[in-house]
Amino acid sequence: MFTMVQKDCNTVATPNVLGIYLLAQQMERWNAQCTMESRERETREKAELLGRAIEK
Repeated sequence: MFTMVQKDCNTVATPNVLGIYLLAQQMERWNAQCTMESRERETREKAELLGRAIEK
């Protein structure tokens, strides 16, 4: 019976609060660790590496 009541009370669009919180914490660590320019440079380097791997 408890599962029936619990099932009826949940909404379909319940946000993943823990996931959002953990993502926010990780973003704060990244922002404290490096600048946006260095993050963009690293992302471009990784994209080039991935592109070369796909071409082979």
